[in-house]
Amino acid sequence: MKHNIIKTDNYLLVVDDSEIKEGDYGFITSAVMSYNAMIKEWNQPLGSKIIAHLPLNNSPILEGVPLLPILDEGVFVTPTHFEFEMEKQFEYRKTTNNSITGFTSLPYPTNEVKPRTTTNSQGQTQLVGRYIYE
Repeated sequence: MKHNIIKTDNYLLVVDDSEIKEGDYGFITSAVMSYNAMIKEWNQPLGSKIIAHLPLNNSPILEGVPLLPILDEGVFVTPTHFEFEMEKQFEYRKTTNNSITGFTSLPYPTNEVKPRTTTNSQGQTQLVGRYIYE
């Protein structure tokens, strides 16, 4: 899934139009704000929900928002898009086999597909995908 990247002085951002809830961050005009700051400022969350970010210029990590991969060294052009690597979700179902009831060892696919993530060396969630330069 391909998303536009917004570049600010402090972040590369991927946003979407989903509802901004408590614990989320949003982007409006040129500001990155927490849900609580939006409520304090406007009594409601406004703007676009930040779904991924990459801090620039030693800016703080937005707690709870997945990280984008680090840009390759020596790349001086800002990427225009990020394409998430997607993965199908699976579940384990409860089964009854004659007199034995338990969970199967084989996963069953669901209809849900989510962006693939990994955990970086600092224990933070990072999205898997690729930058696109257009």
